Amino acid sequence: TKEVEFLIEDSSCFEAIDRRQIKNIIQEGIKLSEQNNKQLIISLNKYSIENYEEIKKYVVLALSEKDTLLNIKF
Repeated sequence: TKEVEFLIEDSSCFEAIDRRQIKNIIQEGIKLSEQNNKQLIISLNKYSIENYEEIKKYVVLALSEKDTLLNIKF
């Protein structure tokens, strides 16, 4: 859609999907977001994806066990 300026995917979208394929899905989302001038937002545990290093350059915010987002511990 042209109405929304961003794409959001929650980690639950990737349940029951082989972790080797999750990277391909994310790369396709990156390509679509760039082609359509949209921001891509994905919540994801980096351990659930194979070859995290290949998409790491697109990560804007990474939280660890010690970090908080909106005062909520993760």
